[in-house]
Amino acid sequence: MRYIWLALVLVVSNAYAFEKAPIDVSSDKLELSQTKGTALFSGHVVASRGEVKFTSQELEVFYKQENKDNPTADASVAYVEARGNVKVVYRGDEATGSKAEYTVAENIVKLTGNVVLKRGESILKGSELVYNLTTGYMKIDSDDAENRVKARFVSEK
Repeated sequence: MRYIWLALVLVVSNAYAFEKAPIDVSSDKLELSQTKGTALFSGHVVASRGEVKFTSQELEVFYKQENKDNPTADASVAYVEARGNVKVVYRGDEATGSKAEYTVAENIVKLTGNVVLKRGESILKGSELVYNLTTGYMKIDSDDAENRVKARFVSEK
């Protein structure tokens, strides 16, 4: 019983620390729109938050717009969208696709467009991946009967 409580405390404290982690971004170019409350990074974009790393051609940050006079006043990020040759790396998992959407409050990544997820030598393929980084829940879907979800599981030696 003691180990269950210890595991629960570790999961909750890890989730809280991740929730407070900053989002760091580097790129070739940055365009800010105060009126829309967005920041558009383009060219060799690399973004990270805790153990999550995104790389893409473009990354758009959408700020919470609680202050209508100045939408980026508090700089709290609500949502992030990565486009073009997207790669998401998290705890040894590497997922690729054409677009990724990251909802900060829920800590959920949604990846679309010829999704490939690799964990070691194991591979999952589909058209959409939804990954809850807090709970570890993952779902892969296909968009039609021709492009079904495919998986190859390779045991580690």
